This record gives sequence, structure tokens and C-alpha cells, in this order.
Amino acid sequence: MTKEIVASTIPIQIEKLKQKGLIVSDIVFATEMLETYGYYNIINSYKEPYIFTDENNKKRFLPNTTFEQLFSLFELDHHLRNSVIIAMIDIEEHLRATAAEVISASFGTDINQYLCRKNYQNRKIKDPRFSLDRILASLKQTADTNMSYPIKYYRDKYNTVPPWILFKGIFFSTLVNYIRLFKSTEKDLMIHRVFGIRNDIKMPDGIRNIFISTLFLFLEYRNLTAHGGRIYNYHPKSSLYLTKQDIYELNDFLPSPHTILNQPGIHQLLISLQLYRYQVPFEYIIDTLNSEIDRHCQSYPSDVGFIKTITGVEISALPVVWVAFNSKVYHNSSKCGNSKNLHEILLKEAIERGFTPCQRCYKQDLTNL
Repeated sequence: MTKEIVASTIPIQIEKLKQKGLIVSDIVFATEMLETYGYYNIINSYKEPYIFTDENNKKRFLPNTTFEQLFSLFELDHHLRNSVIIAMIDIEEHLRATAAEVISASFGTDINQYLCRKNYQNRKIKDPRFSLDRILASLKQTADTNMSYPIKYYRDKYNTVPPWILFKGIFFSTLVNYIRLFKSTEKDLMIHRVFGIRNDIKMPDGIRNIFISTLFLFLEYRNLTAHGGRIYNYHPKSSLYLTKQDIYELNDFLPSPHTILNQPGIHQLLISLQLYRYQVPFEYIIDTLNSEIDRHCQSYPSDVGFIKTITGVEISALPVVWVAFNSKVYHNSSKCGNSKNLHEILLKEAIERGFTPCQRCYKQDLTNL
């Protein structure tokens, strides 16, 4: 039997938040934001860093957490998501144009020639929708039936659709899986163009692996942002794929290639975009991320620790420490000893409130920091 879900009013939502320990001092502002964006989108999506489990095994907000603080994190992610979707659309357009250049250079502009099956590698994949035959059939169907102006115009006037026109009418997922089926010659030509690697340099397999991985990473972030997903702490299913041999081969191509494997989601997206010669998408995201992190952390410096850990971005801000509710000791790690329910506060605040450094995780007095 399905359990009925009852929608609550804004006043009830605010009262519920206050009962859980969230400080809601500006009722008018909280009401307006909850009406505009919804309780789930603000509270449920961004409460995690500010929640702890009390002695009764109930979820409560950390002391001194305000609605404005939680909303500021929502706002950070909101602006970051907008920058990511713009960047993904931009890099998508770049990839469409570059793929068309490569295919035209190798096979010409006659669709019967450049979509010939022998020009591609028939790789085994789990999802039959993206098999070679299905991808080529999808491209041909778009050329034959799509009624958008440029495709119809070329079909009617020239009885063919050149790749730079056809690729504008297909899904990004189709384009990504199509590029994945390129043979090494076309794949390397594509990489030379997008990564800016000289044509006389032999392409190692590691670079090919990274290139294809970036495409699927871009696709995942594009779909995530298009559906309003949370970005700042998202862990994508797609990631840059590297073997130990790849890392060895890439030392001459990339700075510290082994670090690629250890980066969180948004940082790995930025690393992927940095590999491309066309830097506008990278610059758009990093500028937004830095400005939003600075804005949020200047108002809520106790959030520096978890934002730095999640995003991988260096943040210049006041030092923070970890404290418990029933103790006057501060720690430099949330995992010190048997302490539970530790939360971050400014080191300055801890000292002012009479906290002393933990003898276990501090080897010296940090009160002079």
C-alpha cells in the first residue's frame, strides 16, 4: 500500500527547521526563498554539511547554523551549475565542429562516403543503442528525416548533408559515442586539434584513453546540469581512466598525471577542461567557482574545510578547528581519537570560548596562530 505524502505549508516548514536547531531569524527572507526554490531544493539538498546525530539518534543542525548559511551554499551551487552548463554547451559546440573537420578531411563531405561502416571500428559495448550500426543508422536517419532548416536545405539542394551540418542536429550522447568509434587515425587527428599536440608527435594510448574519458565526463555533467542536479559535491560515474602504463607514458605530456586519479568530481572536470587548447569553458567555470567560494567563505569561514575537501580548490581563509558539544578541547582533525559529532568552528572563536588544543592531535600549542 502506498503511503500518502502530505505537502506542508511554508510556516510549518520553517517551524520544523527551527525545532531541529536551524536559526531562522529573517522569516520574510526564508519564506520568499522557500516559495521560490522549494524546501527540498534548498534544505534537503544542502543540509548535509550542517547536520549531526544527537544522543537520541535524531538529526539536528549544528549549533549556530543559520538559514542564510545553508541558502548561501545553495546559491554557490546554483551559480556553479549555471556556469557548468554554459561551459558544457560551449565545449560541445567545439567538439561538433572539430569532429566535422576531422571527418571531412579523412572521408570528404558525401554522407554515403563519410558514414561508410568500414571507416569506423566495431567495438563491443554493453549498451546496444551505441553500437556502430545503431550510431551510423541514427546519423543517417537524422540526415534523411530531420526538418530543421540547415539539414533540410542541404538535403534538398545538394542531395547530401555535410558533417558540419549533420552534427548540429544530433544529441551530444550520439556525438560522443560516434567519436568513440573513430579509428586511431581520426581519433589522433581529433586529439591533435583539441589538445594542441603537434602532429609529428606519436600519440600514446594514455592520451587516447583520457580524451575519450573527458567526452563521457562532459556528457555526464551536461545531463546533470540540464536536470538541475547538485554540482559542488557531485561524484560522477565517469572519470578519467588511466592505467599504470598510461601514467608512465604521460609524464612527457601532462604535469603529474598520477594526481588526475585522486581528484574529486568538480576538480576532475576542471582538469579535463584544462587539457583542451580551447580554454574558455575552463575559465568560465573556475572564475565562477573561485568567486562563489570566496563569497561564501568570507561570510561563513567555518565552511572552508569541507568545501576545500569536496571541491579540491585552495581557499585562503581563517584557520578552523574541530570541537564537540560536551568538551572544551579543539582538534585539528575530525577523526581524532574516539571523539564523535565533531563540527568545525574558527580557531579564533575556539580560543575566545576557552577551548584548549587536544594533546593527542596537537603536538604544540596553536594559540599563537
